[in-house]
Amino acid sequence: MLGFSIAELGQRPAIAGNGLIVLSFLTESLPAGVALSRASSGTRINPAGALEVVGNDQPRFDYDPQTLAPRGLLVEPASTNLVHGSEPNLTDWADLVSTSTPLSLNALGYFSGMSVAGSGAKWHRLQADTDGWSAGQNLRVRVWYMAGTSGAMFLSLRNVDAGVDSSLSGTVGTLGVHSAAAGAITDIVNAALGGGVYTVSYTFTPNAGSTSGKFGIGPFSATAGETVVALGVQVEIGTGTSYVPTSRAAESVTLNGWNGIYDIVLTYDGGGVETRNGVTVATGYDLAPTARRIQNVTLTPIA
Repeated sequence: MLGFSIAELGQRPAIAGNGLIVLSFLTESLPAGVALSRASSGTRINPAGALEVVGNDQPRFDYDPQTLAPRGLLVEPASTNLVHGSEPNLTDWADLVSTSTPLSLNALGYFSGMSVAGSGAKWHRLQADTDGWSAGQNLRVRVWYMAGTSGAMFLSLRNVDAGVDSSLSGTVGTLGVHSAAAGAITDIVNAALGGGVYTVSYTFTPNAGSTSGKFGIGPFSATAGETVVALGVQVEIGTGTSYVPTSRAAESVTLNGWNGIYDIVLTYDGGGVETRNGVTVATGYDLAPTARRIQNVTLTPIA
């Protein structure tokens, strides 16, 4: 036997004659010879299934919140949450014919929560201001929430300049398009995260620009006093990333222990594979995936 495993080989810089190099990103530390930089904090799901904030330049090894299986190293572009107050609160948010009460839930190990009670109509909601957008500019929306007493949810994104909304509604866990007056809603993904926490994400493509917007959450109930629990809201320009309370700087992952020409294969969470042939690698080579979770990298020297 050689006396070491492939995994162990991937934890040290390559030397001449080693052949295939395998780097694993499914642990809680970067392989030797690999560096990460990010000029801000960032969030991840930690090994216990909790949403966690990590500091500048700290790697974000992400986990499935239900199975706790490792998903790999998050490497994402810069992002800004357009919502003014990503966690619903009584300072940044205001009731629109609703009554909202702060909670202390620690949902996902992070969100305090806000109970939103309607006053007898399905559109009653708690609202926050957002930054504006341009016509045709895709926005990715994600909301974390709990059922409350209504078991139903109403979400709206309003073009303030035009005075129209695009919205979702329905039973928790199965939300669908309610209105598309402000622009198309597509690519809806509903998911249960365990512990009574749900999330829904979707793409909103505005049909007109707006200098500002309003995001609303309500119980979608005609019974006064019925509630839904709002946890967190994210509206981003682009395809969407991990939770961003306010903003996050871009991340860079570099190889610093290898010099030469390599075929490189990156394996991502979900089974995606990227192959780069005949790459010249030197100290500072940037792996440069965006909005992905890297699980493994293999380097095969060819010169």
